[in-house]
Amino acid sequence: MSFLDLPTPMPTSELQRLPSTVHLNPYCRFDLNVVRLHEGLDLYHWRGRFEKAFELQLMEDTHRLFFNFPLAKESHYLFHDPRGAVGWLREDGGSIIYGPGVLGRVRHEGDLHSLTLAFRLDFFFDCVGHMDPDLRAALARGMVWETGYGTRALQLATHSLAASFSAPHHEDSAFPHLRLKLLAQSLMVIAVLLEERTLRIPAAARQNPPEILTRLLQAREVLLEDLGSPPDLAALAKRFDLSPAALNAGFKRTFGQTARALHQRERMREARRMLSGEASASVMAVAVRMGYSNASHFAAAFRKQFGVNPRHARSGDDLMLDA
Repeated sequence: MSFLDLPTPMPTSELQRLPSTVHLNPYCRFDLNVVRLHEGLDLYHWRGRFEKAFELQLMEDTHRLFFNFPLAKESHYLFHDPRGAVGWLREDGGSIIYGPGVLGRVRHEGDLHSLTLAFRLDFFFDCVGHMDPDLRAALARGMVWETGYGTRALQLATHSLAASFSAPHHEDSAFPHLRLKLLAQSLMVIAVLLEERTLRIPAAARQNPPEILTRLLQAREVLLEDLGSPPDLAALAKRFDLSPAALNAGFKRTFGQTARALHQRERMREARRMLSGEASASVMAVAVRMGYSNASHFAAAFRKQFGVNPRHARSGDDLMLDA
């Protein structure tokens, strides 16, 4: 029986036992290479092509802390925590995930190229030393779900690690220092991500009790799940046991903007990405995908955010903007 036929979710510990090349069906194939860099750290390198959407059910049984870095097509995850559904989240940047016992589905379509670093917690603590109290508290509670890390420095570090992993190395004896190089580069990637994490959360936000900060970070992820629909802030606040006023005050303190303003900013950034990266997408088509039925209203919102009309995104005029 193949893992595709399993009646129950596949334990994540079984991933290491998969063959290096996996043919799921005529439309789905990927290569998986796993290197144990240390007793407390494994490096996974995924690469493949999914001509049709594919979903795999997983159950996290390794108790490891995962850092995921997609290098090609974005991935979609739906995880269900016994304490409540987390929901679909796009991993279009580096992510930090920890959830022993969590059940979920991973969905891929198109090109797949990503890296995963799986840390045993004691080794991670030894490597990091001093840790942000909110992250340590979230790990102690058994649930960390943070996505969207992707500064230029992090992208360069992850692509450099992928290049070293992809280089022909065959047997370890022929390249005795490769494992050491991969370990050093992996730790550098984590250092860059944690530095970005520190900068992403303002110092004032760290005055929040860890439990409140965790709720706000999770609320931010849920808020940005659907950029094509107006956010229901009352429902969002209720989901995380906050009043609407406390939610907005927390967002302002933690992320520098109210929840609605943050949603609108990311909505326009996504529209800009579509316009500059999808040659076949018309301005009206992007407007509709972002929830606008009126192209003029969309253009006005785009100008307010970036200072240029949407059509200028075609020529790359807005690429230097960081609004």
